[in-house]
Amino acid sequence: MHSDDYYWFDEYGSVLVDFDPIRNAASAALPQGWHLWGGGDDNGPRTLALSIFKFWVQDKDAWLCCGRGAVVVKFRLDHGKVVVTSANFDSNGGPDDPTRK
Repeated sequence: MHSDDYYWFDEYGSVLVDFDPIRNAASAALPQGWHLWGGGDDNGPRTLALSIFKFWVQDKDAWLCCGRGAVVVKFRLDHGKVVVTSANFDSNGGPDDPTRK
């Protein structure tokens, strides 16, 4: 796991970008009985540039890493603020997804 801080710079200075709206939208998109897995989800500078974060999910009764599903959150930055444009649960998009790159 690693953590990064991202800043928005404009004529008024710098603002630390708060990505909590993305995680909140991902949690809200989950079906009942699932939660976001707490590990590394391959999100970072590459996915930030695409404005897409993908969160692996786990059945609440599971004790291993992740289920087959994932939540995909699309967003945009508006002057340093995260604006979520969509959040969708993908039942086949977890870490076992053969199309994952």
